[in-house]
Amino acid sequence: MSLWGAGVFEGDDQKDFAASLCEPLLKRIVAMLSRPDTLRRRTPETIDLLLCRMDALAALVGHISSENQGIFGGQLFPCDLPSPDDLAGWRRAFFDTWNAQAADWEADAEFQQARRARYEQAFDRLTALAAAQHRQREEARRAQGRRGRRS
Repeated sequence: MSLWGAGVFEGDDQKDFAASLCEPLLKRIVAMLSRPDTLRRRTPETIDLLLCRMDALAALVGHISSENQGIFGGQLFPCDLPSPDDLAGWRRAFFDTWNAQAADWEADAEFQQARRARYEQAFDRLTALAAAQHRQREEARRAQGRRGRRS
């Protein structure tokens, strides 16, 4: 309903729209990565959909957060990303599973290596965005605490 800036997503309805794009992707990513037992039962094709979702989410969040300001300043993040620590744990579990299963896939070593590099990049991008979001939240909490002490 209200706009707080001139950016494409700097308004209540616009932010809700951005969230409607990002949250379903995030939900599917978290559902797969947060349960290693589920990850182990996946096929290479399903694993590839995970990469698609991770890449799309990173692209959306990266663009929206870099081009738009939140209502109280700082970057606008269209969804609440997992903590960098959670992503690091999921990354380890994912690559443990990858290492255990990759030899069984019908792909040559060069392709598997290139594909793994794409997953590493996707995890790196999401982790960097999550770290920026969590850093921004922590800075806002500290600023709020300083304002509260002055009152």
